[in-house]
Amino acid sequence: MTIEFDEDIKTLKKLGLNGVQARAYLTLLRIGPSKANEIAKAANVARPDIYRTIVKLQELSLVEKIIATPIKFKAVPIAEAISMLFRRRESENDRIKKNTIGLVERYKEMEKPEAPKDADLFVLIPKKEPIMTNMKNLVETTKTNIRYVIPLKKLLPLIINYSEIFYKAVERKAKIMIITEKPENGYLNERIDKFNKNNAFELRVVTSPLTVHFGIFDNQKILLSTSAKSQFSEAPAIFSNNPDIVHLADNYFKTKWKEAIKTNLNPQRTRNSSRN
Repeated sequence: MTIEFDEDIKTLKKLGLNGVQARAYLTLLRIGPSKANEIAKAANVARPDIYRTIVKLQELSLVEKIIATPIKFKAVPIAEAISMLFRRRESENDRIKKNTIGLVERYKEMEKPEAPKDADLFVLIPKKEPIMTNMKNLVETTKTNIRYVIPLKKLLPLIINYSEIFYKAVERKAKIMIITEKPENGYLNERIDKFNKNNAFELRVVTSPLTVHFGIFDNQKILLSTSAKSQFSEAPAIFSNNPDIVHLADNYFKTKWKEAIKTNLNPQRTRNSSRN
């Protein structure tokens, strides 16, 4: 079987078929009307399995039975099959949505109260999507400032994934201060150009590799990556609102900020500074 055939099977599996069903249907499309044993041989599926599979595909209206001697089976056209599978998937999604509404309502009443707002939290955030979701929420709820220490290889994915919410943050006058590693040949300029005209955004660079990666939000919350060497969101992170932890990170940031080199990413700010 070709790579394309394997990919086609994966696509049909996403639409609700299992692997054997997808293989049998696609094989039947390729070879045309055939007997069950011919389908089994062409699809490389055991004969007992192919009989059960053909019955199921008939129930799904993806295969038709040709009454003849011998009995043969015919695959419905692919466009028609895909359309039916999509309709079934949509119907199933609607059913799941209705069930989840009841699920939410039942368990909402059982949820234990959250910890008091002044309680210290230490939460391990799993990598990938959970980290991205937490980052998004933290940036969107920031009111005054964001202070970020981030290796260069992580900065660009950060800007790409959160460009709009960072831009909205600076528009509402939240100060964003970022420390990263010094790029080569103005590598960052094109990618953060949209921030350049806003004085609420400032980036400084250091010449030595950064060994930490964290963000501080409103001087109250921190999201600390457990690995500065990993790719963006590819390592778990620790969220905390513990004042001592935030203060420790903030002191590190301030020390690095003084050592870091100012950039000229904001031409307007640079000209104003030179006049002064």
